[in-house]
This record gives sequence, C-alpha cells and structure tokens, in this order.
Amino acid sequence: MRACLKPGWFISILTAFLLVSSLTAQEFELPDAPEPQQIVPFLAPLLLEAAPRVEEALADPQRGFVRNVPIVPRTTQWAEVTKQSAYFLTAQHLFRLLQPKTRSQLGGPFFADYVSSVEGIHGWGDGDGPITNYLLHPGEGAVSSFIYLQNSPHRKLEFDPSSGEYWSSRLKGMAFAAVYSTQFEIGPYSEASIGNVGMKPGTSGYVDFIMTPVGGFALTVAEDAVDRQWIRPMEENPNRGANRIRITRSLLNPNRSIANLLRGKAPWYRDSRPMPKHRGIE
Repeated sequence: MRACLKPGWFISILTAFLLVSSLTAQEFELPDAPEPQQIVPFLAPLLLEAAPRVEEALADPQRGFVRNVPIVPRTTQWAEVTKQSAYFLTAQHLFRLLQPKTRSQLGGPFFADYVSSVEGIHGWGDGDGPITNYLLHPGEGAVSSFIYLQNSPHRKLEFDPSSGEYWSSRLKGMAFAAVYSTQFEIGPYSEASIGNVGMKPGTSGYVDFIMTPVGGFALTVAEDAVDRQWIRPMEENPNRGANRIRITRSLLNPNRSIANLLRGKAPWYRDSRPMPKHRGIE
C-alpha cells in the first residue's frame, strides 16, 4: 500500500524548509553592491566621452535619435549605396528578361554587339512610349536618388524649400541618379550588354539619359513634399489607425517605398520619424 502525505504534513515540511533556508541564507548571499562613490570613477570616462554626442544631438535634432531611429552617418555609406543599387539593377534586368524582345537579342558575339549597341545612340527618342520614358524612367531616377539619400548624412532631412541643405542633398541625389541611369543604359551591366538595346537603329536615344535624373529629381521632391505637407499632418490625427498610416505612407511615396525595401526596411519606414503609436480604429 502506497504511502501518501496528507496536506498537513506537506505544509509542515514546507514551513520547516523555509525556516532553515532563512537561517542559512547568509552563506549564499551575494556581495554587497558597490557604493555610489565607487561607481562614479568607473562611469566618468564614459560620461565624458558621451557628452559631446549628447550636446551635438541637442544642438542638431537632425543628428539625434528619434526613438528607434538610428543616428545618421557622418559620411555617405557607399558600400550600402552600391549594394542596394545592385539589387535594384538586378531586379530591373530580371524583369527585362521576361520580355521576348530582350531574350531574342542575347545571342551573338558579346563584345562586338555591345560596342555596336553603345554606338547606336542617336537622337532623342528610343522607340518606347511616353509612359516608359516620362514616368517609369523618372521613377527609376527617384528610386536611385532615394538609395543615395537614405545612406547619406542627409537621410533625416524633410521637405523644406527654404533650406539650402535640403536642395543641395536632392541635387546630389540627382547626380547619383544620372550615374545610375548611365550604367543602366550603356554600362557593363546594362541594356546595351544584356539584350543589345541600341544595336537596332531607333532603339536608343538620349531621352532616358536626361529624363531619368531630371524627372527623378522632380519625383523625389514631390514625394518629400507630400510626406511633409500631407502625410505627416495626417499622422498627428489620433483617429488615424496604424494600418492606414502604413498604407498611406507606402502608396503616396512609392519610389521611397521601393528604396526602403532594397535596404531591408518596411515600405512605410521613415528616417526622420518612427511609426506613431496611435489608439485610433484601424
């Protein structure tokens, strides 16, 4: 017959155990914490080192932390710019390879056809329609401009038409978009080298070289203005739910959203501010 402990016995044993533990606790206590005056000498060098950064952040909010938003870099992170541009460029070429006209031109001598394609640039038009030349290519310029900006010291700047720093940063983004566009058109990893665009007369012109950076500049500024003048005030409304804000940020800044995805961020991410924590209905 199995023995069992009655509840009274169990309570008695537990009480005895706690009593013995309390009497012997001194043997297992951790050392006393150091006095405050012993901690200060240890923290002093760290505080002295952090003081200039705190002072700089207070003097220039653009360089400070905004909740979970990281501090901006002091120099452009060209390794990240190159990596994200390569992702974008590869995605564009993969899309082009879905087109029969691109696949049909993959044969033949590579270098000879590549040179012929580059030499085939004549006139303004390239045979593409107005939507491609005057909307999609400017979108390419805006994405590449945002790629540069989100990895530069200007990543937190918002639309401010009175700021020389703002316009300078967007002009730098346009310059990078011009470099990216040139690479996409005639570089070693380009339409000319993959699909031989330009080898056939009338398929390559100067329209994309101009419209991609210039139109991209216009779209970049337009998205900045929409974000600052319309989206941000909308976020301040406590009745706007988080999902609505995410969708609005993503759809009304489409090129910024693509650039965010290329760096592994959510489409609605902003360097200048985090997602607001609202209580409204979704």
